[in-house]
Amino acid sequence: MAVHSNYFLVAVSPGHRFKGYSTACIRQGINNQKRCEITGTICPYGDLMETFIQTIEENADKIDKVNHLEIWTTSEHCVKLLEQLGFTCEGKRLEGEIGSMTSYKVLKKDLSGKHN
Repeated sequence: MAVHSNYFLVAVSPGHRFKGYSTACIRQGINNQKRCEITGTICPYGDLMETFIQTIEENADKIDKVNHLEIWTTSEHCVKLLEQLGFTCEGKRLEGEIGSMTSYKVLKKDLSGKHN
């Protein structure tokens, strides 16, 4: 997973115990707009997830000059947390094979005004 990611963050406690991780990739879209797609976050703590997202946002904006962050999720708890961080729901996407499709909510946060 880390090999195909532009960002790979890991949180470890002072006792060297794994607490969580987050990965993100930079993608080129329509009209050469860059987006940072947060592709995976595993952490049981909301404050840790918030820290991961803020770190990715800062670096993706400063280093890669992305237009927006994008996260797909199935968790309503995650949707509420992301909305508090300035994300808006942009609709739903289906992914998977026929008979086992998963419906994801797509949340985006616009960054295009930050680096103009």
